[in-house]
Amino acid sequence: MEFDNCAPVRRSLYTLNFFLTITLALTSYFNTPLLILRGVSEWSLGIIYAAASAMTILFLFFAPRLFNTIGGFESFAILAALNAFVLIGLGIIPGILPTLFFFVSLIILSSIVFLLLDMFLEGSTPSEGETGGTRAFFITMANFAWVGAPFVAGQLSVGGNFFYLYIFSASIFIPVLFITARSLPRIVDRIYIVPNIRKMIEGFTKDKDIRNIFVTHFLLRIFYAMMVVYAPIYLIKHAGFSFAEMGTVLSIAMFAFILFEIPVGRISDKYIGEKEMMILGIIILSASTFAIAQIASYPLWIWAVVLFITRTGAALLEITTESYFFKHVDSNDTDRVGAFRALSPLSYIVGPLLGTVALLFVSVPYLFTFLAIILLLGIPFALPIKDTK
Repeated sequence: MEFDNCAPVRRSLYTLNFFLTITLALTSYFNTPLLILRGVSEWSLGIIYAAASAMTILFLFFAPRLFNTIGGFESFAILAALNAFVLIGLGIIPGILPTLFFFVSLIILSSIVFLLLDMFLEGSTPSEGETGGTRAFFITMANFAWVGAPFVAGQLSVGGNFFYLYIFSASIFIPVLFITARSLPRIVDRIYIVPNIRKMIEGFTKDKDIRNIFVTHFLLRIFYAMMVVYAPIYLIKHAGFSFAEMGTVLSIAMFAFILFEIPVGRISDKYIGEKEMMILGIIILSASTFAIAQIASYPLWIWAVVLFITRTGAALLEITTESYFFKHVDSNDTDRVGAFRALSPLSYIVGPLLGTVALLFVSVPYLFTFLAIILLLGIPFALPIKDTK
């Protein structure tokens, strides 16, 4: 994939990433309450998320065939429009079966849209020397979207009425489609490669350091998945917060990514490498996740502090694992990069299924004790890594 005049297109991709992340961040922590309101039980939530994510992985493997058939730009525009219609469906059509259909469709469509956006970004970065700066700005735009969106979502969901939230989320696709029509037709399509599962597995098993990074990053993704699925239940049902209060607390927590990711990335690049910050991130993330299980009855500001600390650990772990991985692969390492991208939907299979099993024995608050123990498994995988400094 190549672009005519890359810089303007790249700026459009940054803007698209911001708007698309807003739609994701607005609904991510409110999908669980919506599903419960429509008749899904707490126990079956994990199974539904896992099934949706398994279907997502299958669609991601077949998506390149769609891109090759109708083109990258055309695929992006169609899928973005469908994403908007699915959000409208979630907002206005009640009933458990329509809700499940629209929810699963939302998970699949948004995953493929972000995959295409990621591919477009690669094509707009002609020099490997620009990759780091381009990726950093791309991620930062997403982080800014995550900071404000949960707060807005909470204000739109007062009283448990999610109609305004999902209609507003769908409306964000108006500027998305406008920017798409104006800027992305300059794309000259490449051949989109269908992933080879065997080579993807070989890509992270043959290199011990890469395998350890995969495991460590996967644990972080499991944390994200379990927070999205089960934190809303804990905050609303057990801690007794309103949707507006939940949105406020989550927005405060997300500031950690803005504050720490870029400085930690620079420190790792110039001074100490990634391993030390990676291990520190695991310790902070595990300890603060354990604390979540202990604070059900505490005031909102205590929750804000604890959740901010969890995202501090997550920020350290995210930037160090991604930085280490992309320093050890190049643009031709499509199988390893593909496997790395697959960790996110895979975590939404493993994490919710672990939660489903755990809920047979413990209540929702103690899921986070269980999660804290799982996160500690990252330390023996991070310790043997050969640092970049």
